[in-house]
Amino acid sequence: MSKKHLVKYSPEEWEFICRRFTNSILNETEIAKLGQNAGISWPFKGSDETPNKYIDFTLDELNAVPGLIGKKSRIHKLIDILRETLAFDDPFGDMNDKVEAESEVDETFDVILARLNVVPNYPAQFVHFSDETIELLSSQNPKTLIDIVHFGQTLDQSTVVGADLRAFMNSLAHKDDIGIRKHIPYRRGFKGLHLAEAIGLIAEDLSEPLQVELLYQSGAILTDKEMALRTSAEGSHSEAQLTGALDKVTNVC
Repeated sequence: MSKKHLVKYSPEEWEFICRRFTNSILNETEIAKLGQNAGISWPFKGSDETPNKYIDFTLDELNAVPGLIGKKSRIHKLIDILRETLAFDDPFGDMNDKVEAESEVDETFDVILARLNVVPNYPAQFVHFSDETIELLSSQNPKTLIDIVHFGQTLDQSTVVGADLRAFMNSLAHKDDIGIRKHIPYRRGFKGLHLAEAIGLIAEDLSEPLQVELLYQSGAILTDKEMALRTSAEGSHSEAQLTGALDKVTNVC
């Protein structure tokens, strides 16, 4: 066992970690996955093996939890994983300084974005959300992606409003590239952001008839159903959509 897992934690330190996880979007993330990010293995897998399973116990009570009975090394690993998830490479002393600063920004997702090579200052206007969530964000006036992410960390998980923002946060937490690319131009199997995917997100905001019309103009062979949709793409509304989309493409380029 490494010396790291022999560190003794105080009840106050464990209580602080539990408090941070109570309102964290990572509360329902599998500990094994959090451990992978932190470079620490966790012996149990399963959808129920999340921080939420353990954070209601005191440090002493953890010794009586099935799977941890008589396994102090597992308790140390659990705390190490949760601690590293919250603070990563920050000295633990710095974490103690934050005990009284509950309003301080949790930098967990800053680290996740860095590991995905996603620039945190990507303009907020190019992040793809539903109209409902865009309206929700308008009250915060976010300028960049990280502004949106930090706001997402404050969302109440039980509310309906901002569901796709919470889905985006969960996708980041799980490194789910399919979920991530629904909101930012992330390419499956790669890291960083890509222009082609950014233009694709803009195109997805167009009405389906207009999307079909653009496919037709690009030389794609359409089905009968798509041809019928194409005929409804004519008119000033479609022209206005296309003009707005082209402006967005220019800006994102």
